[in-house]
Amino acid sequence: MKISMSLPDDRQYSILQRVLDGTLAVDSIDEFKEILGIYPDDALLHRKYADLLLEKSLLDEAAQSYERAAQLFVDHGMNLQAIVAKILQWSIRKPTHEQGLEFQKLLSSQGGQHTPLQRFWSNMSYPELI
Repeated sequence: MKISMSLPDDRQYSILQRVLDGTLAVDSIDEFKEILGIYPDDALLHRKYADLLLEKSLLDEAAQSYERAAQLFVDHGMNLQAIVAKILQWSIRKPTHEQGLEFQKLLSSQGGQHTPLQRFWSNMSYPELI
């Protein structure tokens, strides 16, 4: 599958949606990178990419992609999804105490305050989060 960067918006959306809902399986890392080139800020896509990298035993790359997904999830106020991405990242490489604190501060400062659930996650203390 070759993805053109100049696809019409509706076709690009169709590809993204199909990848995310699982109706379009992308097993090639290079092809997935092409899709990420079209949607560099899509947290769910980074999460799927990390899952593919993990499946292919590319642990460092998978951990980096989970980290990117977590950051993007936080940016979009999707704290629970960010926590799941971090858990997956940390299941590959155990975090240091400082990395855990950094993530807690990120949730606290940028995790959103619009919904009760966002406030719940972003107001957790570090020991509560861990």
